This record gives sequence, C-alpha cells and structure tokens, in this order.
Amino acid sequence: MPDNAQSATARTVEVAGFGNENTRGQGAGYQDRWGVGSGATGSWLAVADGIGGGPAGQEAAEVALGLVQVVLGAGEPSETRLHQLFDSVYVALRPWWAQERGGGTTLTVAAISDAGLWMAAVGDSPAYVDFGSGYEMVTEPKQSHQLKEWLGSEDRPRPWVELWRRPEHEIRGVIVTSDGVDASAVTSLAANRTAGDVVGTLRELPSVGGDDASAAVAVFAPPIGTQALVRSEVR
Repeated sequence: MPDNAQSATARTVEVAGFGNENTRGQGAGYQDRWGVGSGATGSWLAVADGIGGGPAGQEAAEVALGLVQVVLGAGEPSETRLHQLFDSVYVALRPWWAQERGGGTTLTVAAISDAGLWMAAVGDSPAYVDFGSGYEMVTEPKQSHQLKEWLGSEDRPRPWVELWRRPEHEIRGVIVTSDGVDASAVTSLAANRTAGDVVGTLRELPSVGGDDASAAVAVFAPPIGTQALVRSEVR
C-alpha cells in the first residue's frame, strides 16, 4: 500500500504469512497463530505458539493475537504499551493454566512506528531483521527443546523488549516465526527478497521436530514508516 504522507515518493510494504500444521500425528491440531495489523500510528506483525499438547493451546494463541490487535491498535507502539500487552495476555491466560486447561502460549511481536522498530517476546518464537545484508536473529537463540517461559505459567514472565530507532537503522525486512521454522533457513535467505518469496521458500521446508511452523513477514521499501500493513497471503 502506498504511503504518501511523508514524501511525494511512494513507499510500500509487502506482508505475507503462512501456517503449517504439525506432522507428529498426535491429534493436537494446529496450535500456532500469526497475524498482522495496523492503526493510525503504527503497524504490527506477531506469532503466538500455543503450548503443544495442551487442550487449550490454540485458544491461548488466538487470545494472544486478539489482544495484540486491541492493544497495539489503540495507540502508538511504545515500551509501556508493549508491557501492557504482555500483562494483558498473561492475565487472560493465567486462569486457564491454573485450571489445568493448558492454555499457555509464546508471543513475539514486531511493531513499526515513527520511532522505528519495536520487538517484544516471551518464549522461544524467534524474530529476524534484515538491516541490509540479509536476515539475522535478534531474539535470544533457543538453548534447549524445553520451553522455560510462556504466557499463562505460574511465574509472570517479563517480556524482552528492544527498539531500533530510525533513521539510525535502515530496516528492510522483518520475520517473526514459531520455533518450527528452521532458523538456519531464515538466516540463509538472500537479501532483497519479497515477502511472498520468503514465505514461498519457508513454507515448503520440513518443520523442526515435526512441530507447527508459522511465520509473518514484512518487507519494506526503505525507510520504514507508519504505512498500513496489507496481508498478501493468508493460511
């Protein structure tokens, strides 16, 4: 979608995403959720990975994405607003986990505003940024197969939050995935690919451990701004 508010030169952002169901055959169904959205002061993309095997994992991921839309749609992304978002998800999901419904999820969010690119995460769903030479992981690498933090657990996790300010950083693309997407495949992607190309490549790869595999991708014509994100591919 063109963004003509800041310059006579049209600027665009392409967004795509996908979700592949796990191949473990345990009947849990697809428990990831991904989404994109925008408001008057910013745009966002997010992935939530519901706790595998939990009876309410997919519902927890849906709640998390719904709250992302509500909280980030209400105003400009900021550290305070991101903490408000993760607190809201925790409060919504904690009773499910306490009642042994298994309603927990990871959540990773990328939010774009006039300030730059905000990232926030709880859990092991990674995020990647293309600063001009290809995608690099900006979240902490996964250390083991055991999930240590999630939204809904007894301990209230504090989200990791980071800001890359513009114009100090030229951000050409952002990818948020669940842990079923092979990290080495993402960091091996060539620079300057379209969001559709990225999704086309990643969705055809085997998932890690047979898990659900999901991703949301945004590719910008730099510099990034507050243009609306338009979903170009839906699972």
